[in-house]
Amino acid sequence: MPIVADRLPLSPAVRRLLGTDGRLLDLVLSGGDDYAVLFTAAPGLESDVLSWARSHGVALAPIGQMTSRPGLVLTSADGTRRVLAAAGWDHF
Repeated sequence: MPIVADRLPLSPAVRRLLGTDGRLLDLVLSGGDDYAVLFTAAPGLESDVLSWARSHGVALAPIGQMTSRPGLVLTSADGTRRVLAAAGWDHF
């Protein structure tokens, strides 16, 4: 699943810190206790899902897309792609 770094829902303070030390992005991706509901939608239905969410007061932040390839890939603003290793808490 490719994730676009610039689409991650981060506070202005965290974005400022990331601008000074890009290594903090790994901590953002694997640490902390901030939670968000993740979901997938069929290709072509993103605008329908976003429209529904807006009409119901649900904040969504599309951060990437599902693909048939396994694993996570992070795409930076400059187009650099990096495979993400499993990190953080494993609930299972």
